[in-house]
Amino acid sequence: MFTASKISSCSVPRSSSIRDRGGATSRSVYLPTGTWYDFWAGSTVTGGSKMMAAAPLSQMPLYVRAGSIVPMGPMIQYATQSIDPLEIRVYEGQDATFTLYEDEATPTPTRPASIRRSSSRGASRPSS
Repeated sequence: MFTASKISSCSVPRSSSIRDRGGATSRSVYLPTGTWYDFWAGSTVTGGSKMMAAAPLSQMPLYVRAGSIVPMGPMIQYATQSIDPLEIRVYEGQDATFTLYEDEATPTPTRPASIRRSSSRGASRPSS
């Protein structure tokens, strides 16, 4: 199981208590120092302190560290299913690099697996 401290680009806020199950629509969260993006709204938040985050039952608070590159694709049921369309979200704020490895997933004895490697670099600021 991964904890928020092991994931450098994404922070899952921790609640100070479980007693708020009875209809709470916000919760107290702590984000480490730095700039963070609200995953759902795209707005920025400065970390380093506690804050109240909207937390309705239908959507948990999720923040992405500035400079992260997050690949996203559709939910798939098996390895050979298509991941199209693939969306790559770049959250500006710091320089970052990203390498995506894709393989055929079905090599045969006469044909070795083919691997495609795509690299990208996220800049700290958008180009003019």
